[in-house]
Amino acid sequence: AEGAFFLRAALPKADFRGATLGKADFRKAHLEGADFGGAKLENADFTEAHAEGAMFRGAKLENAIFREAHAEGAFFLGAELENADFKEAHAEGAFFLRAALPKADFRGATLGKADFRKAHLEGADFGGAFLPG
Repeated sequence: AEGAFFLRAALPKADFRGATLGKADFRKAHLEGADFGGAKLENADFTEAHAEGAMFRGAKLENAIFREAHAEGAFFLGAELENADFKEAHAEGAFFLRAALPKADFRGATLGKADFRKAHLEGADFGGAFLPG
């Protein structure tokens, strides 16, 4: 549902596949291992959420906010993340293969071993990001 409110919710391994959740508020929610495959999450807010190992395969996440989120090992294969905000996010080992990330903001993010192969990164900002192999 548009604008759904999940602030601080405990939803580990929740199944949101194909859901329409534009502008949803997932701030500080526990979403470890949750499945958002194919979900419509435009303008959703995941600030400080715990989304370790969450699945966002093919999700529509334009303008989504992952500021200071924990997305270690999260799976964004083919996700649409134009203008997404990952400032100061923890996304070590996250998988962005074939993700569309034009104008995404990764400033100050921790991205060790994150996989950006074949991702579209036009205009993405990695200023100050930590990108060790």
